[in-house]
Amino acid sequence: MASRTNFDVVMVIKKYHIKGKQIRDVCNNSETVVMVTSEGRVYACDVSDVSKQHKYVRVNFPTSGAADDDAIMNVSCGRSHFLALSARGRVYSWGKNDNGQLGRSYDMYEKQRPNQVHQGQKEEKHTPRLITELSNQKVIKIACGHDHSLALTRGGSLYSWGRTKVKRRTRCPTLVEGLPSGMVIQHIATGGAHTLVVSDAGDAYVWGFDADGQRKQLKQNDEEFPAFVKKGVKNATCTNNSTALLHEVGINRRHQLKSVDHVNGSLQD
Repeated sequence: MASRTNFDVVMVIKKYHIKGKQIRDVCNNSETVVMVTSEGRVYACDVSDVSKQHKYVRVNFPTSGAADDDAIMNVSCGRSHFLALSARGRVYSWGKNDNGQLGRSYDMYEKQRPNQVHQGQKEEKHTPRLITELSNQKVIKIACGHDHSLALTRGGSLYSWGRTKVKRRTRCPTLVEGLPSGMVIQHIATGGAHTLVVSDAGDAYVWGFDADGQRKQLKQNDEEFPAFVKKGVKNATCTNNSTALLHEVGINRRHQLKSVDHVNGSLQD
């Protein structure tokens, strides 16, 4: 979940190389940028230091988890917590855990930022740790909201943990209830306190806090469980307080024609 304020930071850093290696993935919150290189190494820096590679700090993973043959593929940033997904489908978390957003039942108030290691802090406190509750799953996608997290498995199960404004705090990954039976999830996205999924059939479901109309619910404002909002969706993205849905509306001789619903109010039919 990259905030709109720092979107330019993400776009700029994607053009960079770190020690000759291309950047595979990047995320940021208001304070920290986290980057993954093509060889699966993870670095972090302050937002203000994105142009100063000498200030990049290597984020070290447990040797029993993200070894050289299990490189990190993707990262996601919440307001003050971070997730990383390895090639083998393992999920690691670090950062603030006051709302259970790290997905661990221990270290209830672990507070850290990955780039604080060089500031004289104990390194072990800032090392990402495996979410053991997901260790028997093959996770293929991750996403962070402000204080909640998502993980989608290869088997199609969607797990959520942490807290939104309408969801009670959950410290361990919990299966999301309320989606249609047999639905195959193609895409997941999180805003600050809302969540969106898109099925392989193009059906979009949204739930969470709706202060700015991120959900199209005319009779209800906030919802803890998924609610259908749109058909024919090809992809979607969320910022803190808005949602954008991409539709395919036709094909011409050269290109697929697409339209976008940008939601900061209510979705339009």
